[in-house]
Amino acid sequence: MAEFGCARPSRLVDRVDNIGRTRLIYFLRYICIPRVFDDTIDFASVTEIDEERIAVCQRLIDLDSVHKDEYATEIKAITREANIYQALKKVESSKIFVDEAGIRSAVEATLKDAFERFQRLSRSPDLTYQVEKISKLIEELLSDNATIDLKSIRLPASERRVFSEICSMSSRRSSPSTLRTGLTHT
Repeated sequence: MAEFGCARPSRLVDRVDNIGRTRLIYFLRYICIPRVFDDTIDFASVTEIDEERIAVCQRLIDLDSVHKDEYATEIKAITREANIYQALKKVESSKIFVDEAGIRSAVEATLKDAFERFQRLSRSPDLTYQVEKISKLIEELLSDNATIDLKSIRLPASERRVFSEICSMSSRRSSPSTLRTGLTHT
């Protein structure tokens, strides 16, 4: 190429008379391929290699009309791969960054106490005892003898609402077994 004063193989077409048509077609078709281009220092990027191979194939379509369909197919394949590469690059650059540590710290502050309390309660053997105690108190409330001290039941604020709902059921005279089930499953 240096002998003919060309920086790129696609420019050799202008020197077809000096090189010879058959020789030039062979050189452009079999030697001037991306794998060989990649081994040279003449190309700075894959994009430049692809652009030069497309230019070579375009010249070969004019020089070697017998194989023009092959060259057109190669141009389409290179173009398709380049478009896919560009689309992937665009997707990569437009990805949304999620600050997982920030989300974790924000949620942790909100849910940490509730989760630790849940874990303590789920491991607590007193839980079953408390449910039985509350069930007995409710049974006594439902009986005609409604003189019971509810102050002995210690409930967190979140459970007081459920307990008051269950107690309101007593006004409808629900059966104790229904209330016990409601207590153990709410």
